[in-house]
Amino acid sequence: MAAVGMWIVGVLVVCGAVTFFLDSLRGAQLDRQQRRIEQLQAEEQRLLRAQDAGGGTPDPVCGCGHHLAQHDRRGRCHEEVSRPTGWDAEHRPTGYAPAGCTCQRYVGPQPLSQVYADELTELEPEVPDGPGRAVPDGGGGPAEGGGDGDAEGDADGDDGDDGGPRPEEGGPPRR
Repeated sequence: MAAVGMWIVGVLVVCGAVTFFLDSLRGAQLDRQQRRIEQLQAEEQRLLRAQDAGGGTPDPVCGCGHHLAQHDRRGRCHEEVSRPTGWDAEHRPTGYAPAGCTCQRYVGPQPLSQVYADELTELEPEVPDGPGRAVPDGGGGPAEGGGDGDAEGDADGDDGDDGGPRPEEGGPPRR
């Protein structure tokens, strides 16, 4: 009879441990879900603030108030505006007539396609190694105080040093 009682106690302990584990797991999952909801709400608030602040791209509007589409390639405005044609005794306009905009040129924001360079080119071509090679900055010859030219006993006065690190200094071997 005592063995049956021990089995019952053992089953109750195991059931209690499993219940405790599942409650802890459920609580951790709810905490994680709550944190994720808070993060999404904070991100949404940040995006709404950025949108309200006008974080979008500006419309290409000139100082005259007309869009870039109303200007030609030279920047002249082709929009028609109303000009006053007559005034009363208190200097208020009494009539209007259509006239061309007097804007001299477009002064609004430039579209990215006109600012960004479309083609990329190499600025300096590679110079082949050889006797006609240019001396790198700081390499220095005898006139620049970079050496006496025959430090290693070369007959042509060229010591062969290109200004780079030497193999014993951890650099690649010289050619």
